Amino acid sequence: NKRDKAHKQPPNFKKFPLRVEQQRSLTWMLDQESTSDVFYEQEVAEAVLPAMRWRAEARAELPVLVRGGVLADQVGYGKTAITLGLIDAAPAADVDFKDLPAQHPHAKS
Repeated sequence: NKRDKAHKQPPNFKKFPLRVEQQRSLTWMLDQESTSDVFYEQEVAEAVLPAMRWRAEARAELPVLVRGGVLADQVGYGKTAITLGLIDAAPAADVDFKDLPAQHPHAKS
């Protein structure tokens, strides 16, 4: 990531600032979190009726907004510090927790 732009220090990292290379990784992580790229999940099913010489195929696609990625820097590079910097530097999510179900709909009680 030597050519990436270094992000400014996260707001609460005054006492223990990130190194420049960690700030570049932070830039990449923030970019990954703010993407609007859509991934299309695809399911394909096939049925065959040999007696009738029929073959049926069905396809379904579901657009999924994918964010994030894998930070695979070397051991000792400061991935934990960078991740904490991401939490500190990321804009607050606009989530109303009152609208979320108290329990996952498929969870067993």
